[in-house]
Amino acid sequence: MIGFVSGVSMGWSSFVGAKCASRRVQRSAMRMALQVGDQLPMELSVNVDGESMTVEDIFKGKTVAVCAVPGALTPTCTESHAPSFVKNADKLKEKGIEDLYVLSVNDLFVMKAFLKQIDGEGVVKMIADGDAAFTKAVGLEKDTGAFGGIRSARYSMVANDGVVAALNVDTGAYEKSSAEYLLGQFDDENDPLAQFCKESPEADECRSYDS
Repeated sequence: MIGFVSGVSMGWSSFVGAKCASRRVQRSAMRMALQVGDQLPMELSVNVDGESMTVEDIFKGKTVAVCAVPGALTPTCTESHAPSFVKNADKLKEKGIEDLYVLSVNDLFVMKAFLKQIDGEGVVKMIADGDAAFTKAVGLEKDTGAFGGIRSARYSMVANDGVVAALNVDTGAYEKSSAEYLLGQFDDENDPLAQFCKESPEADECRSYDS
């Protein structure tokens, strides 16, 4: 079970308690940026490995990790950020992550080349948010001006059934959006839901069910 973990992003650190595990709050792009506990814009369409899919197709009924980068094939994104998720894919899956995605405001052809560059084929899937529709909807866009226009902020995210469980946004240097940092948030001592379940194992949020 993946619980809600501390989200560190844009100056806040927040935890949505176990009673908020079913929170479904739709946020408008006109409001503040995505936060832990928010519902993702499930109706939006994005391109995944050359195929048009809705956000719901990606996240519904799954625990998914996303690595969002400002620019595919740019130095930090190619040499450090995205590769950290490829390198730690097995460890993330041991923690309950079912699918791994790399997202960028780039076209599908750039994302395909990016996938090869980071040796991620068969490990991660690529979300080409070409028109930045998803990025803007979650309020995590940034204007890079002449460099590349509207791009995504650099962040990592985990979502349970389309609800944000962890969010780590780097507003400056590459630091908190790495896979290594995300893995550290799943340690029992840092996982508020795990602590809650130790104290209240009978709670609905803590029960496991056979499929």
